[in-house]
Amino acid sequence: MAKKDKNNEDQIEESTSNSMDDIIKKYGDIIANGQHFIDHPKRIISVSPALNNILGNGIHEGSFVVLAGPPKVGKSLIALHFAGNAQKVGRKVFYLNIEGRIKERDLAGIKHLDKSKLTIIRSIKGKILTAEEFLRIAKQLITDEPESVIILDSVSQLCTEKEMDSNVGDVGRNNVHISLGTFCRQIAGILPINNNIVIAITHLIANTSGYGSPFSESGGNKIKYQVDIKLRARKSIDWSLGQDKDPIGIITTWETEAVAGNVTPGRKAESYLRFGLGIDVVAELVILAINTGFIEKKGAGWYILSFLEDKPKIQGQENIISYLQNNQESYDKLYKLIQDMFGNG
Repeated sequence: MAKKDKNNEDQIEESTSNSMDDIIKKYGDIIANGQHFIDHPKRIISVSPALNNILGNGIHEGSFVVLAGPPKVGKSLIALHFAGNAQKVGRKVFYLNIEGRIKERDLAGIKHLDKSKLTIIRSIKGKILTAEEFLRIAKQLITDEPESVIILDSVSQLCTEKEMDSNVGDVGRNNVHISLGTFCRQIAGILPINNNIVIAITHLIANTSGYGSPFSESGGNKIKYQVDIKLRARKSIDWSLGQDKDPIGIITTWETEAVAGNVTPGRKAESYLRFGLGIDVVAELVILAINTGFIEKKGAGWYILSFLEDKPKIQGQENIISYLQNNQESYDKLYKLIQDMFGNG
């Protein structure tokens, strides 16, 4: 009986082998096993100290990322800051300026962002790009430019050809959702193979119906299935260095709403966006260090940098920021300590 079973096993194995050979002959070497994913780890690109801690150290290549939230919370600045980090590690970045609102001043001061190598795609006089055209361009870039970053700012402002040709005030079905659904299905199998990163910015729109959630999110349901990482801005407040002082930026609280790898929903982080700079990564690191005890607060505005051997004492958070900006070794040591604490080392 055992011998008969062994013969059956051999026959099944031989049949499977022949089937696999036929598939490879017809379609190419498309067959892999679980070891393939272990042998080909995805590269991770950093965002910022605070956001990295809730994203598993950054954004993995092959990811579809959604940044959602109300206006003026820093969604575009986060995307541009990430673009600079991607350029730093040799990635091409394509910015689809759908809203047409990105200006020269928005690019100034963002660390690592090389404006001369940032490709911005937008409507021009005599050629207003429709939703279908923007999405076709994005698909072509994903297909033809492996390992690139494509930023869609924003999918909320995509306007279909039909809408372009309609009269203001005409009411009809929003065909953008259909176009976005098709786009997501088309790129679903390409994105993880070509290792692109797509960042889609979407707005929260006030729900004036009086029913359900106070905000609705543009973009349609298909993006919800495509998304690997979703960050939603929960609130934004002015950032100033003391009472009665003018704001130097904004502090935005982000929350994860999608699961990818070790990213879990419901994790929160505060990004510090400084006017004229983008994300102030040193300020973020200092706040994290104070909250985790690597920098101890003592008395009226004094801080002890207890993570350093000589434990220097510095007055004021801005002076700590300045100290770390001028001491890369100390910054790197603190960053590593915090990474390890949050399990991202």
